[in-house]
Amino acid sequence: MTIEEYLQATVGLNFVFPEATILAAMLHWGIEPEETAFQPDRGEEWTRKVELAQSDLWFALSTATSGGSETKTLGNRSYTKTGNSNTKLDRQAFRDEANRLREKWDEDLFADDQDIIFDANPYWK
Repeated sequence: MTIEEYLQATVGLNFVFPEATILAAMLHWGIEPEETAFQPDRGEEWTRKVELAQSDLWFALSTATSGGSETKTLGNRSYTKTGNSNTKLDRQAFRDEANRLREKWDEDLFADDQDIIFDANPYWK
């Protein structure tokens, strides 16, 4: 199993990440494409890189848009594929998992939405 397949399977749940998102998370932590996912001989540093890449993907999932659907018709039959649907609690759980992994490896945590958005009225003149 490649590292790309492993990351998709362990974080994606029912969400399919674009290939570019997975590659960005891997390269951010120094993981080369097509590496074998299970490398016990590389020790703790490999585990650190993989878990931090997972953290980036959990964060990406926490910011993914919800909704949408697609209907396809085949002859006299049709089917509808629904889009991703995450509640606010889902998004917070994904962000918490990302931060749990980052905290484990002593990396900076992702800020909560309420820490990012603030009232800037006092700064306007």
